[in-house]
Amino acid sequence: MDTCWACANELPPTARYCPSCGARIRDVARASEERKVVSVLFVDRVGSTAQADRRDPEDVRATLVPFYDALRSDIERYGGRVEKFIGDAVMALFGAPVAHEDDPERAVRAALDIRETIDRLNEERGLDLSIRASVATGEAVIDLRGLEEGHGMAAGDIVNTGFRLAEAAAVNSILVDESTYRATQQVIEFRDADPVRAKGKAVPLLVWQVIGPRGGYGDVDLRPPLPFFGRRDQIGALNDALARARETSRTQLIKVIGVAGIGKSQLVLEFASELHARSDVLLYWRQGRSLPYGEDTAFWALAEIVRAHAGILRTDDPKTAEEKLRRAVRHALPEETDANWVANRMRALVGLSVDGDDHGLVESFAAWRRFFEGLARHRPAILVFEDVHWADEGLLDFIDHLTAWATGVPLLIVCTARPTMFERHPGWGSAHANSELLSLLPLSDEDTSGIVRALLGEGVPETVERELLAHAEGNPLYAGEYARMLVDRGFLRREEGGWELDQFRALPLPESVQAIIAARIDALPPEEKRLLQAAAIVGRLFWLGAVATLSGLPHYVVGERLERLEGKGFVRRDRVSTVGGEAQYSFHHALVRDIAYGQVPRATRADDHCRAAEWLEALESDRADLAELIAHHYQSAREFAHAAGRDTVDLDRRTRLALRDAAVHAAMLNAWPTAKRLYGEALATWPETDADYPVIAYRYGHACAHADGGGADILERAIPKLLEIGQDELAADALSTLGDLRYRDGDRDEAFAHFDDALALLEDAPPSMTKAWVLGTVARFHSVELRTDHAIRFGNDALAMADDLGLDEVRAHTLNTIGFARISVGDEGGIADIEESLRIAHERNSPESIRAYLNLGTAHAHFGNLDEGFRVHDEGRRAAERFGDTAGMQWFAAERLWELYWLGGWDEAVEIADGLLADVEGGAPRSHSEPAARLIRGWIALARDRVGTGARRRGERPRGLGGHRGSVGPLAQDRCGGLVLDRRPGTGGGGPPTWRGHRSLACRGASDALGRGGARNRGRRLHRRRGAVRANRQSSGRSVRAFARRREPARWGGLAADRRRVDPCARVLPQRRRCALRVGRRALDYRSLLASLAAQVLFDFERFGGLIGVEQLRVLVRTEDLQDRLGDLVVVELTDERIRAFLGDFEVEVEELRAGSLDEALDVVAYRGWIAAELVELGWRRNAESNPADRHGHLLPS
Repeated sequence: MDTCWACANELPPTARYCPSCGARIRDVARASEERKVVSVLFVDRVGSTAQADRRDPEDVRATLVPFYDALRSDIERYGGRVEKFIGDAVMALFGAPVAHEDDPERAVRAALDIRETIDRLNEERGLDLSIRASVATGEAVIDLRGLEEGHGMAAGDIVNTGFRLAEAAAVNSILVDESTYRATQQVIEFRDADPVRAKGKAVPLLVWQVIGPRGGYGDVDLRPPLPFFGRRDQIGALNDALARARETSRTQLIKVIGVAGIGKSQLVLEFASELHARSDVLLYWRQGRSLPYGEDTAFWALAEIVRAHAGILRTDDPKTAEEKLRRAVRHALPEETDANWVANRMRALVGLSVDGDDHGLVESFAAWRRFFEGLARHRPAILVFEDVHWADEGLLDFIDHLTAWATGVPLLIVCTARPTMFERHPGWGSAHANSELLSLLPLSDEDTSGIVRALLGEGVPETVERELLAHAEGNPLYAGEYARMLVDRGFLRREEGGWELDQFRALPLPESVQAIIAARIDALPPEEKRLLQAAAIVGRLFWLGAVATLSGLPHYVVGERLERLEGKGFVRRDRVSTVGGEAQYSFHHALVRDIAYGQVPRATRADDHCRAAEWLEALESDRADLAELIAHHYQSAREFAHAAGRDTVDLDRRTRLALRDAAVHAAMLNAWPTAKRLYGEALATWPETDADYPVIAYRYGHACAHADGGGADILERAIPKLLEIGQDELAADALSTLGDLRYRDGDRDEAFAHFDDALALLEDAPPSMTKAWVLGTVARFHSVELRTDHAIRFGNDALAMADDLGLDEVRAHTLNTIGFARISVGDEGGIADIEESLRIAHERNSPESIRAYLNLGTAHAHFGNLDEGFRVHDEGRRAAERFGDTAGMQWFAAERLWELYWLGGWDEAVEIADGLLADVEGGAPRSHSEPAARLIRGWIALARDRVGTGARRRGERPRGLGGHRGSVGPLAQDRCGGLVLDRRPGTGGGGPPTWRGHRSLACRGASDALGRGGARNRGRRLHRRRGAVRANRQSSGRSVRAFARRREPARWGGLAADRRRVDPCARVLPQRRRCALRVGRRALDYRSLLASLAAQVLFDFERFGGLIGVEQLRVLVRTEDLQDRLGDLVVVELTDERIRAFLGDFEVEVEELRAGSLDEALDVVAYRGWIAAELVELGWRRNAESNPADRHGHLLPS
């Protein structure tokens, strides 16, 4: 039996029209058909038969024509095509004849617009129209010729499905099938609906009911609170920025700055409205606002954006919230491993608990950035952060991070702020070339008058308009609020001929917008005014249920009064509520809320804040992101109750518990400045006699250490109290943190005393996360101190515990430490440890991989594999960029400068160094690259015979660098280089105490300058690792040989022909300089001086095809030459006799090697380097004994 082409139902044999859908029966020309996946939209007018009964046909037609015209307009605006009109129903296709990747979304958005259009027609024309609608997506046969002939194009079961869904839909609702739901669930919000039993279907159809847009524009009410005038240049700038983002796939940051009420939000809203009106633009619009009265929680605006995109309500239970979050992340990042990693680091952001290891802020930033990059890969994304002058530090840092590191996607970030923003954060966001500042100036009188006329219509008395313009001063909020006040208070009355002014009453002349708004509030009926004040207690955003609780009124009464307040322009109802089942409202402007709040007596505020907190606590949700809101309300209630002279014992208890919970949530997000503030406020209200006081004090100190490197005194006071209450593990962790802080201050003895105490406390404790972490921390600091035996022993203990407990983050960190400790004593097995650390970090997508890359590259260079070291560091550079780890990127930038220096890319090195230092001098933040840039620039100047320039650059003291960790060594190195070059008499063997821990580094610089520059301009030194003076001869020779084999003469091109320009040692450089940067090295590195001479021997050996003669060797290693290189630094102990004794049999050994191999020669020269270092260290020690002032060195961690 034949079936209908339109709905696929069976047809009677002689039917000319389908009895199911009314379509005319016809043959289909198969040659013009295509199978396509389309979205079918059905819209059916409800009750049309009853409405048409006994009405004149012309009247019926007058009703239908605007209905059909409006439907066609809405459909075509989204790229759809009307398929046919079937009685009172309209069928439209999206995806035929031309398909789009978002046809299901276009169809649903068209249905939503149609529903709004019907509401508008009913209001404007006094009609009573209702509809049912459906969208179904699936495969259909498309008759392309039907387009030309003007008849239907689609046939297939999907048409029948769409028709049946429309029949089943409730009045004024929209149903979609499963395919449409899956394709649009990230951008459209749905609620579950009962399955539909459709005719001809064996099983019920799964369907969902459309609620509204999610994100794109659904979370932003596009109805303007004020008419929009002026600002066309700024709208153009926003459009240009969006165009740049789309064309270049590079993030753009726009900062909209202006005083309160000047129109920042209005500008953003107009931009959104204009984009929404363009059918050729489909994008994500996500918006969040930072609030100043308690909701300024860590990353509040960012959390609003994420919750809106994922559709997470505040009343959702944790399971539902997590499911929604993971769906949203998986849509943005289809690769499952990446999606899981990102979702785990977004849990705390939406109030979910975080299991397992804590995630650092750098790691969280990287995950959040990757989420937004994933969104923007689907379609251009606009993120709007409003009122960032109230934002927490973490949010500002994240916006800065996102601007700098989100790449390859069309992303526009718009931030609005008051000028006070730059009082707290001078120059915020200005370092980015992809940022732009839009300063909003007052409107012209013409534009301000336009606002007034748009609000009031024509006929406003000239005197009123003149005074209004004088008081508004171009501020659109002032103008709008003033105009509304005149009407609300009856100064202006609408008459038939226009507005009429009450001449018998004096016009109020408020001197500020606060007075204007307060006057408007006072003009309200008492019951409305009280409701507005109750809403102000809840916050800028508030919920009907919360206001009902505060006011004690029934919900329906509160709803009616809020409706009236909305009509008067005080509040507006939000389209989407973050609390399920509760209508959400917001104040039109923060100033309206502030003034209404300020009118409430303190005692009433105390009661209302307490009720607001209780209402939030009663919500069916145990998610942590509510904690800070609850804490704000309890804290405010306590403050005002105390001011009112009330007993606050109960409020004290509630407040401190809420502050503690809020601090825990901030710490979960790694928002340490916020956690520090909240813990500090909790501690201030916590009785010292309470059993939990030491724990809160410990957590406060821990937050201080993370936030700003402080908290040592707090931890010292907390530790004894923790021990008193039996919290040994917390006390041990506090001691570990305290040791870290003391080491940063340079007090290594006290630091290790704290580490010893921490270990003693945990000695008999069972394995735990705390114990493993403390052991790993102690191992790390022993490694810094070159106590490799201790470092490896403690590291192995931590590693075994981490293996047993499954603590992967501890494993990665500890293996990294152990590996580097092994490398520092010449054990190449340490490379395998670091590689395993890197593997674990990769599996976890952990930023620990950055440290592993840094150490692994150093290790390869340490053992002569320079090429591999450079390659690993390059991978690490990319990893640091991916994680957004600023410190890591700075370290790798320094590594790049060193690589260029050693490889002979001096011009490029100088160019990069000049750029880095120019940025610093221009006010850019300090970085780890700066010391390297200054040293390398100076050394290259010295090597190029520009001794004056080099000395001057050595004398530069970087601005503010004296206290920078890791800066003392480079400064000391540079200084010692100057002493040798200048041959200053009387310097002796000592140096400033602060240089002692860096003496090997300093002398290395001196030997480099002498070996490269001046009249000698030869003898590129053979760098050897520090700290392993007793390494065996075979190991040292092997590392030299490894690099010598890798370095081919062709690599140096034409430079190799000019022995005066090329470093002879370039072929044998085993890259020891990163190890020399490790602080606390006890071995003085004069071995590099002799190694430099040995390098010349090797160079001539390779150049001339055999060993040089003994006579030439005597010239190269004559004691006068060595003494000349050493200068006055070690003349006390390294006497001529001692040097002669050391070199006594050197000629004999070289002579014996004439018939030997290059490997043996390299063994000899390398081994001589180690012996020389021991001799020189002996000289230093004896010299120090004769210079007591130099006995106490100041060591800083690297």
